[in-house]
Amino acid sequence: MLGSLQILNGKRMDSRDHAHAHLVRRLHLPQYYGRNLDALSDYLSEIGRPTTILVRNAASLRESLGDYGSRLLAVLDDAAKKNALLTILLRERI
Repeated sequence: MLGSLQILNGKRMDSRDHAHAHLVRRLHLPQYYGRNLDALSDYLSEIGRPTTILVRNAASLRESLGDYGSRLLAVLDDAAKKNALLTILLRERI
């Protein structure tokens, strides 16, 4: 169940479908992942090993997805607040 450093690229998440496909690939989400923000929140809350998720180009994610992008980033942030083993880093440009 994850661990170490996982890197997401906001430029690759330019639609909801692309965002969830990218999350599946990069976070190694299970087949049953529901491809929605509630499912993402559930998955992140269950991470049982120290994990850092670096979101590169976070501004691009917000620009492409608008409110949905902001909510996705909020899900990541909330999960890190609830799960002491999870750290989220946002980088506007890398």
